[in-house]
Amino acid sequence: MAAQRMVEWLHNDEELEQEDFDTVAAFRAAHAYPLRVVTSLLRQRAQAVDSSATVYARAKRMISIILKLQRTPTMQVTTMQDIGGCRAVVDSIGSVARLTEQFRRMKPDLDDPKEFDYITQPKPDGYRSIHFVVKYRPKSKAYSYLPSRRIELQIRSALQHKWATALETIDLFTAQTLKAGGGQYSWKRFFVLTSTLFAMKEDCPIVPGSVASDDALLQEIRGLWRGIRIREQFDGWITAAQTLIPQEHGTNATYLVEVDVDQKATTVKGFSDVGDAYQAYADAEQKNRQIRNRTAVLVSMQSVNQLRGAFPSYYGDTKAFLDEVEGLIK
Repeated sequence: MAAQRMVEWLHNDEELEQEDFDTVAAFRAAHAYPLRVVTSLLRQRAQAVDSSATVYARAKRMISIILKLQRTPTMQVTTMQDIGGCRAVVDSIGSVARLTEQFRRMKPDLDDPKEFDYITQPKPDGYRSIHFVVKYRPKSKAYSYLPSRRIELQIRSALQHKWATALETIDLFTAQTLKAGGGQYSWKRFFVLTSTLFAMKEDCPIVPGSVASDDALLQEIRGLWRGIRIREQFDGWITAAQTLIPQEHGTNATYLVEVDVDQKATTVKGFSDVGDAYQAYADAEQKNRQIRNRTAVLVSMQSVNQLRGAFPSYYGDTKAFLDEVEGLIK
């Protein structure tokens, strides 16, 4: 399917041809088994380094696929490296280094691995993490008919996770596009500076050109904190998750998480069958396209109780990030 038609689906009030949407949704669903295997490998390694590590997987949202095609017109869905992705959040920058080294040593055993180090070289917007992209071809006879798929692995510290999920919260609750390089200057600058602040705490390279001195950094962050009224705005976005937590669906169960910003509601539905989960995901995305400020994500993790910590942005919950920043600038 032409990438341009996916971009048109984002902006056109008419329905995308069902065949086109289904093609992309089916390609995404074809990552389910490779993603599960790679996530399991990441979990084993991460918990050996940090027993408290949180590891989970997510299937890329259709709107994220479309926006990426829009930013890179020459790209096709089939060449994207992060349709299926998994992430390990570990306790410290030291644990990040140890886990990263393990995957570097495993390179001969992985198919076409690529590493992207955004900690040594932070992105201009302040994003910091380690990424590996690997190709996985199922070795089980039951799945041998499946072609290889690219899976992205991310390794980040708890501090880096607080920063990244706070930025996602801003995008979700203010309809900005900070993650894609857009958004208001004051918010963009605030996240660049707080990334540098966190990098200093972890004794890591700072965002290039972000600050002239420690004093200047603190002074500018304090000014933005007061000017944007950071605490007041963030605190006002905390949503009420559904009262009843869905029952557990077993290790590596799949959960459809939907947030309605206007209704201030987050709902979670669990699935034991991954095929049903991906179909429900596609149906939700088609429906939510007609509902302003409502979005969904499909994730897999060991326990439903880990959801809020892994995806605080879907609950408008930035308390951990705010407390961290406020403690440092005081």
